Amino acid sequence: VNYVDAQGREIEQPADLVILGAFQFHNVHLMLLSGIGKPYDPVTGEGVVGRNFAYQNMTTIKAFFDKDVFTNPFIGAGGNGVGVDDFNADNFDH
Repeated sequence: VNYVDAQGREIEQPADLVILGAFQFHNVHLMLLSGIGKPYDPVTGEGVVGRNFAYQNMTTIKAFFDKDVFTNPFIGAGGNGVGVDDFNADNFDH
């Protein structure tokens, strides 16, 4: 793995295994920039990098109860989820 450190020097770090943990959009972006794998072409159906690539959408619900109602905070429902606002502003790499 080659990377550039804070002083601008290119460093090579030998590795038997490399794990991309930069979330799904950034993982695909890093793989494409690094020339890893063949980019997916939806017209021909060839390639693997970026294939079946999609955000998982989910819904949420909020409920308000009187003070006397007890709910178990450790039990969730299918509507519970986490929202990711990676592209909520115009501050991402175009």
